[in-house]
This record gives sequence, structure tokens and C-alpha cells, in this order.
Amino acid sequence: MNWVSLGAVFGGLSVMLGAFGAHGLKNVLSEQKLSAFHTATQYMGYHGLALVLVGILCIQLGEEGAKSLKKIGILFTAG
Repeated sequence: MNWVSLGAVFGGLSVMLGAFGAHGLKNVLSEQKLSAFHTATQYMGYHGLALVLVGILCIQLGEEGAKSLKKIGILFTAG
């Protein structure tokens, strides 16, 4: 599975989980926990979008560009 596909899956899951939280968990969770769930699904959607953009960028930049992005990602995670 490539980055674009994985990002699309994350985006779709964030929409489904957001709808489930808004409708299925409204009467189950407290307002504070429902707010945290909503925030988590938003962050998942942002992450999915970022994965799609990185996947497209890797395709556009080729193998050398993808290696550079990987190095930047490692430095970002470590820093």
C-alpha cells in the first residue's frame, strides 16, 4: 500500500469515526470525552491529508526526493 492510499484510508476512517462519534456516542460519552473524540478524529483527518500530500510529493520528486523526505521525517521525529 502506498502513501496516497494509506492517507485516503485514514481520511475515510476519520470521517466514519467522526460520524459515529457525533451520532452513536452522543448519549454514551460525557461532553468532555466526546470533545476529545472529536479532536482525535480531526487530527486523524489532518494526518490522512498529510500522508496523501507526502505521497504525491514523493511521486513528483522521484526516488532521490523521497529519500530526502525520509531523512527530513527522521530528523523531525527525533528533534
